[in-house]
Amino acid sequence: MKSGNYSYPPLNKFIVLKDWKLKNCLKTIEKNENGLVFVCNKKRILLGVITDGDIRRYLIKGGKLNNLVKNIMKKKFHSLPINSSPETIRQKLNSIIKFIPLVDENNKLIDIASSYRFSLLPLYEPYMKGNERKYVNDSISSGWISSKGPYVKKFEDIFCNSIGASNAISVTSGTSALQLALITLGIGYGDEVIVSNLTFAAVYNAIIFTGAKPVMVDIDLETFCLNYKLIEKKINKKTKAVMPVHLYGCPADIFNICKIAKKYNLFVIEDCAEALGSFYKKKHMGLFGDAGTFSFYGNKTISTGEGGMVIFKSKKNHYKAELIKNHGMSKTKSYWHENLGLNFRMTNIQASLGLAQMEQFSKILKKKKSIADYYNKKLAKIITIDLIKTPIDCVNSHWLFTILLNDRSKISRDELIKKFLNKGIEVKRVFFGADEMFLFKKYINQKEIFPNSRLVSANGLCLPSFANLTKDSLNKIISIIKKETV
Repeated sequence: MKSGNYSYPPLNKFIVLKDWKLKNCLKTIEKNENGLVFVCNKKRILLGVITDGDIRRYLIKGGKLNNLVKNIMKKKFHSLPINSSPETIRQKLNSIIKFIPLVDENNKLIDIASSYRFSLLPLYEPYMKGNERKYVNDSISSGWISSKGPYVKKFEDIFCNSIGASNAISVTSGTSALQLALITLGIGYGDEVIVSNLTFAAVYNAIIFTGAKPVMVDIDLETFCLNYKLIEKKINKKTKAVMPVHLYGCPADIFNICKIAKKYNLFVIEDCAEALGSFYKKKHMGLFGDAGTFSFYGNKTISTGEGGMVIFKSKKNHYKAELIKNHGMSKTKSYWHENLGLNFRMTNIQASLGLAQMEQFSKILKKKKSIADYYNKKLAKIITIDLIKTPIDCVNSHWLFTILLNDRSKISRDELIKKFLNKGIEVKRVFFGADEMFLFKKYINQKEIFPNSRLVSANGLCLPSFANLTKDSLNKIISIIKKETV
């Protein structure tokens, strides 16, 4: 991860050879601006570590800058295997140990973890190069750190203007956005909500916690989204809503989903947690259904750390949702409750971060489009993988660029993940299908199968997709896929 405008140097800026003179070592430390370097041999086998403090203390004692690095380097230091989990790395980092070298089985330096990020090439990192620090500091200085500060309204307004919505309600998370949409539309005990079998579990959880039942439908193999052709078979008297998830930024077939919903008088709740910047016929996703929900978690296109937004087609539902998110309390009469409610309020601090992020929204989308275009161009030539096919008249925001290994690949998806980890690159499998998890099996007919979900779950892979990704990094990712799968 990045912090503020911090720019993480490339690996070679942290490496010096054991036979270098200290004066050259000091120049390298000055260039990477992190106060230390790792000492290696010519094969990049890790031998030691040396800090600017080590050199300074050595010089105070009368040492010379022409002396060699190997003579004063520390040979005792902490290192971890390159495939260490983020949790393991986090436990090792502290106020004293700020950098940890990550090595392969031969002790070759592959990567460096720090409090800024656990890999030189993570799956995702926020793009924070605007007014984030300024607005957050202003929020703290003003004393308005809770939900009543001015940044909440400013964030909601810029969000509306950016996607073309008439209203927006900020909330604590993308999950609470789903819950608020469901509760506002009156969905509860005894009701059923049709949803994709392959998506993040927050969708199922939000439905279940309202008292309703999630009804799983298999995905379309080209988009990884809800297959509208299977919806009508699942509709009965208990069905109240359809919840299409625009998975990984690819729009579901919203035209046909809304058409079916209208035929059977069902609500449509669009889960756009991963689809900020996605469109159908130049209209932003989330604007087609009765409600649209968004997430601003740390790995989303724009982030407030935790946070979300919900929009409604109806002014009446918008008003009702605003009451519910604020304990059901009247807007005009203090401590007078017009409705049952919850506390889903976003803080002014989070909203200040969101405002700064939305100011860069078009720039972030442009960068992500360039990355996706490059992936599409280069990966289309590799016969061992298949790509998501964005529907006609749609714009895919490519929150996470996702590929599918096909039966021509010489290794499995999970083996490929290990290959990436051994190169210091974080990639991740796609979500599991609900039918695969014991927790949700009771909501599924035991005889029912979801072949497309199972295929994607077993072979889908998400690639680094953040706005700061360089062409060199892209080429490295693409070359690994080609080398290991073909």
